[in-house]
Amino acid sequence: MIGAQSPLLHGLFGDAEVEAALSDAALLAALLEAEAALAAAQAELGLVPTAAAEAIAALDRPETEDLVAATARDGVVVPGFVAALRARLPAAHAAYLHLGATSQDILDTAVCLQHRAVLDILEGRLRSVMESLARLAEAHRGTVMAARTRHQQATPTSFGLVAAEWLMPLVRLAGKLPALRDEVLRVSLGGGSGTQAALGPQAPAIAARMAARLGLAEAPLPWHAQRDGMLELGGWLVQLSGALGKLAGDVIQLAQTEVGELRLAGAGGSSTMPHKQNPTAAEAVVTLARANAHRLGALAAAQLHAQQRDGTAWQLEWQVLPEIAQASGGVLLRTRDLLAALQPQPARMRANLESSGGLWAAEAIAFALAAHMPRAEAKALVAAACRETVATGTPLIAVLRRHTDVPLDWDRLGDPLAQVGNAEPLIDAALAAHAAL
Repeated sequence: MIGAQSPLLHGLFGDAEVEAALSDAALLAALLEAEAALAAAQAELGLVPTAAAEAIAALDRPETEDLVAATARDGVVVPGFVAALRARLPAAHAAYLHLGATSQDILDTAVCLQHRAVLDILEGRLRSVMESLARLAEAHRGTVMAARTRHQQATPTSFGLVAAEWLMPLVRLAGKLPALRDEVLRVSLGGGSGTQAALGPQAPAIAARMAARLGLAEAPLPWHAQRDGMLELGGWLVQLSGALGKLAGDVIQLAQTEVGELRLAGAGGSSTMPHKQNPTAAEAVVTLARANAHRLGALAAAQLHAQQRDGTAWQLEWQVLPEIAQASGGVLLRTRDLLAALQPQPARMRANLESSGGLWAAEAIAFALAAHMPRAEAKALVAAACRETVATGTPLIAVLRRHTDVPLDWDRLGDPLAQVGNAEPLIDAALAAHAAL
């Protein structure tokens, strides 16, 4: 049986760049960076000899395989990691490594360094996807199509507005990135029980210097058991995958054979049906987004962190947060490919809209008639005409013109592009919000 981590599925779901940023090698490098920053900060304050801090900064990270047994024994990688580093230091310097810190300080700080790299990767892709959607919105302002509510044709819209609606959640998410980095990607420095007792009165100054060296935010107080930040990070990632999953789900429906309003260049094939063009990239996006929605529940459970430290909650976070990040990276990669392959079909959009016999105009006609008669009467008249159109195939406007002599601008009411409401200014608003980022 193939599973989510199978090499066979990596091309469908995987993300080598994000996986590298979250790999064991990247974690060990981040742990070493955190230890070196701690020692350097303490050296600046005269708490650690400068030579010791320099020796710590010059260390190479241990290899992953050297730490497997110790991690299984200790339940966290840091004790074995620190022991391996101390064995490489001269005796005069070894005592200054990890001075006053606890395992969670170094690991949480390292995880924030890793996810900073992840966010940098994702932001570049996100901006590329937003640019593609902005171009679609601009290019298809006048491409009329049927809006669909509850899987039924409703009133006319434009494909440009559909693209703008795909764009806006991404604009909002991109706008939250600076605050996310400042509020979530923070140095952890609490010592054994979060009191900073072993770090002494200069603990806040140590943390500030450590944060400056690492390019992370300072925390108002130690956050060992305060995991709302990790949940916020995971929530942002899940919202991202969900917004793109909605886009991909729409693409799947609009590319159905019977709908045909979108085509996908280079779509996937079938083993037995040569005519098939399966929307494989869009399917993978929806799959990853759904999986992430489930993972977010597990990450929320990890927020239930008992007392001052809880190994069970902490370890659950290690399991789930990287999976969420990797899936979100995969979603962005495949959405970028999906948009590159997207081929809107304006003629088919118009034909599908017209296929109902003009029922899409029912709302606008009812409002126009209500200016000449009671609203309830107007609605009843249009409803009866709709039933006749469905039964006979006679266009709605032709039916109504037989049943009423109210002087309406029938040509305008019969023009779907005239019935898209505020689509143009709404597109402008989305594009302005995107440009303001």
